[in-house]
Amino acid sequence: LLVKDYRQASLPSPSLRPKSRVANACTRRSSHLWLLAFAMAVAEICNLTYMLVSIPARIAFSPDYTFSKRFAVLTAFDTLSDALMWIIAGPRIVKRFAPAAAVALLLTAGIPWEAIAYAGGCPNIPWWRLNRRVWAFEAQHSGSRLFCLLEEKQVGQNVGLQRMWKRFFAMAGMGHWAACLFYGIGRQAALDGVESWLVVDGHLELVGLAGSVVQRTSRLKAYGRALYWAFVTMCTTGFGDIVPVSSEETAVVVFAQYAGLLISCATIANLTLLMTSFDAARTAFLKKMDCLAKYMHYRKLPKWLCDKLLNFYDYEWNQSGGVDEKMFLSELPQTLQLQAAAILRRDLLRG
Repeated sequence: LLVKDYRQASLPSPSLRPKSRVANACTRRSSHLWLLAFAMAVAEICNLTYMLVSIPARIAFSPDYTFSKRFAVLTAFDTLSDALMWIIAGPRIVKRFAPAAAVALLLTAGIPWEAIAYAGGCPNIPWWRLNRRVWAFEAQHSGSRLFCLLEEKQVGQNVGLQRMWKRFFAMAGMGHWAACLFYGIGRQAALDGVESWLVVDGHLELVGLAGSVVQRTSRLKAYGRALYWAFVTMCTTGFGDIVPVSSEETAVVVFAQYAGLLISCATIANLTLLMTSFDAARTAFLKKMDCLAKYMHYRKLPKWLCDKLLNFYDYEWNQSGGVDEKMFLSELPQTLQLQAAAILRRDLLRG
């Protein structure tokens, strides 16, 4: 009877039979749908990266460009980015939040205030573009969505590595924001006629009355110095070559230190967990062998028997790779147990 049940279970079920042309087309269509979902997830992450990197950089380093062709091009590009986020992330936001909160979030993040100001003839204020940083709340869900799609293709299944990547991008994004904020506050202080870190570091020079400054170095070099300061401060190293001068710059330093400390602690904790669980099966096997050696010494077993026991467990480990097959099979329902047993014992059933 047991062999009969195994043979019945070994018969191909409708889902395991040779696929017809329609089934093959469905499989290809599923693969195409995965590629489409993966492309949309990558496009969403690239769009978020553009918003979270470009907007703070333009606010800090190019606050004085007026209503020109460049302004129109950037505003149109920002509006297209908002539309893309509405299409991709909008349905997900509506499902996750209450309707009123979802609508408020979408409107707050996607209103082109600079275009409205341009239509009304108001002056260009760089802080009007800051509302698009609200999309940063979707970065975590976008990254999780991308990792879930990769897991479907058996890629990137280590949760610890996924968390490490997320911490890495969080540190990079926070460092960029801190660098832009540090530069913007220093530049505004110099325009007000107050000495700032940009003046002390030699990037700007005060000339005459308040509001007159001369750019001594390129903005790219100044950004590099600001980014260097941000990572040094966030990692709590602090070499002391770039120090805050005004009270506003000191506030930015305190913010960067606390933010970097939180991210660094989370990264170190996740790295410790990753290293301890990287080869957990091998660690458990070595612990088991150590307990076996202590047991054999306690029972005073002869050496030839100890060698046989050790060789047996070592052979079992090399064959199974640390996987407890009996435990996995015992957790399956009876139908799946019969099907798995039919595959594992197919040589016996054929005989």
